Amino acid sequence: MKKQIRVIGIWAVCTTAALCGCSQNEELDEANQLVDLCVKTSSITLTRAAGTTGTKVITSDYFDANSVIAVYAHSSNTNKTSNNHAKFKCSAATAKDNNTWGYDGSDKIQLSAEVATIYAVYPDGLTVTTNSGEGVTGDNLKASGVQVFVGSGTDDENSRIVADQTYTSDPPILAAPGETDYMYATDGKSGAQTNAQPKANNGKASDTSSADNNPGNSISLQMNHAMAMVSFKVYNDGTYTHEGKLTKIQLTNADTYSLLKLGAMTMNISDGTMAEASATPANDATSTPTAITRYIYTKGESNNTAGYTLHQTASGGTGSPDNNPAFSMLVYPITSAITQNSIKAIFTVDGNDYPVTIPAGSSQTWAAGNNYIYTVKLNGKELAITNVTIKQWQSGTVNDGELVPVS
Repeated sequence: MKKQIRVIGIWAVCTTAALCGCSQNEELDEANQLVDLCVKTSSITLTRAAGTTGTKVITSDYFDANSVIAVYAHSSNTNKTSNNHAKFKCSAATAKDNNTWGYDGSDKIQLSAEVATIYAVYPDGLTVTTNSGEGVTGDNLKASGVQVFVGSGTDDENSRIVADQTYTSDPPILAAPGETDYMYATDGKSGAQTNAQPKANNGKASDTSSADNNPGNSISLQMNHAMAMVSFKVYNDGTYTHEGKLTKIQLTNADTYSLLKLGAMTMNISDGTMAEASATPANDATSTPTAITRYIYTKGESNNTAGYTLHQTASGGTGSPDNNPAFSMLVYPITSAITQNSIKAIFTVDGNDYPVTIPAGSSQTWAAGNNYIYTVKLNGKELAITNVTIKQWQSGTVNDGELVPVS
């Protein structure tokens, strides 16, 4: 086969032959007549990037125009080792229910009466291979080339998170342009089984006793985040008397721990499961890099400037101010409980480094599709984490009490 390459949904339903190049019509008599798999031009609830221009972190409710997903199909005969891959491109996007998608390139997926299983992945530039000669199946479709964006030097604009100093309330989640939000597809039909793959055929199967036996070429895809997000809201509680300019955030393993993986991964595009690309730990004592690094900048009319002056708690008030932006980074999911003193964040303020240990909990993990927001307080004594919330990218916030880090 060809080598290519908050929860969110794609409604892939062919409405007209003109828009998607579909050849199906009511006069087809042959069960093996091939028809194109199509993507609907509306009601697509995917997402676009918010915050920093150019970032590939998906935080809104639809894809930007020119976004591309790679789609795969597998059946016993028609879509086996060929006729099983195509790209779909969003040519216009103005809202979640007003998107236009069509084939990108000459490859199409054509369907017979035989039921095919459909898979999809974002972004489209990953290399997808199988471990057998039978083509695509649910447990052997692996995407390689997955890599957490660790960042590089401050001169690299892809490593910068740019914030507006004039936020008044509810600022957006901000991420660096170099981030990539890896996604996989499951069935997006209402009431669909969790992690079930969508099915499709040409609508001409002889057995029409069940929709599963003759699903037709209209499918629903739900695109799921395979990465987790970690966000930091840093503020000055008013007792810190210096300028309070945040210039850098690092996320790294503490001591000899290796929970935070930084090396290349493979992703099973049927369920999003990540696996290390080699047997060597991704960031042991001999591996580089050892941290995810982001440089913080303030948006300017002509040029962005290094650093972001932390907002202060209102006079006489307590807690994080409402206009406090969240500086975010994508990480590989951590499915086992995060242990005490295993992961730390380092905040550089006014040229000084302030390390903070990520709090541990009895069941604290970084699950795929969740945004873990840590509120960090800078005061005259030390940097402290005062609160942790878990916010699914689409499903609101869960409060987890007040936490104080290990100094």
